[in-house]
Amino acid sequence: MPASSRLQDTQLTFTNTSAATGGLSFNADAEFEFDKHVVAAQGVTTTGFVSNPDGSVMPLSVFDTLTVSAISGVETLALDGSTSGTLTVQAAATTTSHTLTLPAAQGDVNAYLKNDGTGALSWVTIAAGDASGPASSTDNAVARFNLTTGKLLQNSGVTISEDNAVAGAKSLALDGSTSGTLTVQAAATTTSHTLTLPAAQGDVNTYLKNDGAGALSWVTIAAGGDASGPASSTDNAVARFNLTTGKLLQNSGVTISDDNVVAGAKSLAMSGSVSGTFTMQPASTVSSYTVTMPATQGAKGSSLVNNGSGSLAWQLAGQGGLCWSSAAHGDPAVAPQSILGVFSGSAYWSETNVNGVSSSFVVLTPDISNQTGACNWNVPSFDFARDFILRVGFVQNTGASGVQFGVGGSTPFTSASTANGGLAFSYNTAPNNTNWTLNGSTVGKTVGFLDGVLFKNVHMTSCLVVKTFLDKRVAVLYHGDNGAVVNAYDCTAWQPGGQYVFVGARTVVSKAEHVCKDFSLEYI
Repeated sequence: MPASSRLQDTQLTFTNTSAATGGLSFNADAEFEFDKHVVAAQGVTTTGFVSNPDGSVMPLSVFDTLTVSAISGVETLALDGSTSGTLTVQAAATTTSHTLTLPAAQGDVNAYLKNDGTGALSWVTIAAGDASGPASSTDNAVARFNLTTGKLLQNSGVTISEDNAVAGAKSLALDGSTSGTLTVQAAATTTSHTLTLPAAQGDVNTYLKNDGAGALSWVTIAAGGDASGPASSTDNAVARFNLTTGKLLQNSGVTISDDNVVAGAKSLAMSGSVSGTFTMQPASTVSSYTVTMPATQGAKGSSLVNNGSGSLAWQLAGQGGLCWSSAAHGDPAVAPQSILGVFSGSAYWSETNVNGVSSSFVVLTPDISNQTGACNWNVPSFDFARDFILRVGFVQNTGASGVQFGVGGSTPFTSASTANGGLAFSYNTAPNNTNWTLNGSTVGKTVGFLDGVLFKNVHMTSCLVVKTFLDKRVAVLYHGDNGAVVNAYDCTAWQPGGQYVFVGARTVVSKAEHVCKDFSLEYI
């Protein structure tokens, strides 16, 4: 019978030439529904279609059968088993676009799909093996037998790259054709580098030479000597002859660095051009230090003087120390001075005295009660172990409590009681006596003032002399008025702490001005 169609309410009914019918309806959800399979123009057969808002029609995601000549845009393909289960085929999340073309026919039993590198798949048969590999392996690693069955394989740390470069080997053992083994291996701790062997065989008696970049070449070395060295040596050590044959060398503890610094020598003996030997050596127990010689020759009669940091300088007898005079040099804190030191302290410079009279001096204490003051000089290189004299010119008014001065401190003095390794002397005008302090502690004898001398309201210059007499070292303080000895102290045991010298003063209840006009230090 001829095909026909009929509209019935919301359903369109179709009848084909075989009298079979099918319907298309419009449901309550505004969707078209088919009650038969629909064959699409591109060959898609499905149980239903969905009408999209843009007027296009797409099949539902579940197919009874799928026949396509070409399809794109599909992310997954789910195939239902005829009884149960689903096989889903999908590309990797990130895929480089490519095509796989299946073989034209069914493969044989136990055949495998083989890719030819262009995406063409073919059925191939792989011969069955009787060895088993590990659960996983390193790419390009060399396979090793596991145990002795010949059937088990295991991974290794040695790899062979696509360029046939072997890597990961810790040593290479080469068996001699007759006996013995030569093992080549890197040092236990090795900075990675490459050695490239020469392109051809070398001549007889040639040696491999490294160019510093790892390229080895064959070179000829001039014939060796007839002397034999030790089994090992210290790098940079001086070689010494062993015995008297002239053929045996031995190591030594004396080294010469690449900068030509000689080290390790315990003594240096220099023979006189005519006779005698001069030997230099350190003390048996010494704290490591360095001395640097002067750059030029010294003058006749000069001596080497250490600046305390190991730098030696030539100095004539009597040189060194300091000389400051208020009239000649002015403010010691700022004016140029003929001294080798730096002024510091709590005292200050003034050009008028307490009465307003024009003058110039360092004020140790102003005309106020309960005051202390001091000024210090640091005198680099001065050797207080030598004989020296310190001169101090000062004035103190009525009510003064005393003037102090000291030498050889490791730090600035604030008073005679400063514990800095220094030796200090005090005029105590309140009790009218004198005394010594060593490293801040009272030592020696306390001696009263000479009759009729109070050291007040008079300009005077006192002298502290430290001198060696036979095996004793004595500090003597000479009177600033008539040159008489005021006090003395056996300072043989004194070890100077440093190069600071000072002059200071103090007031207690009474007020009085103390000033310093001159200060000098020199060797005797």
